[in-house]
Amino acid sequence: MRQCVQEIADSHPLEIGFDLEMYNPSKYTQITCLLQLTTTDGNDYVVDVLSEGVWDEVSGLAPLFADPTIVKIGHAIGGMDVSSLSRDFGMFVVNSFDTYESARELRLSKGSGLTSVCQHYGLGETH
Repeated sequence: MRQCVQEIADSHPLEIGFDLEMYNPSKYTQITCLLQLTTTDGNDYVVDVLSEGVWDEVSGLAPLFADPTIVKIGHAIGGMDVSSLSRDFGMFVVNSFDTYESARELRLSKGSGLTSVCQHYGLGETH
């Protein structure tokens, strides 16, 4: 995890894409299980935060997520992702862009789900 944090910091990213996966045994109880990150230089990271020694190191990302010069991008991050980063790791997300909320505001004809947004902009298609 420390290497991941250092690599991202050293790359001086303009944007960081992120997604979290949580275990939700009830609507009142959640725990983060997986953190996915991508940077503008093409590096992707899939972090099993439940692996031994990783949980306590995730907070090393806090300065990057709090940096207002870096845009943090995610889909439907207002649902649980941002609150889970705060609850589980004490991290605050500053300067974020939510593709789900953007798609809703734009009233995209195909809907606001991630697949629909990607299709609308021609992402993920092979030629």
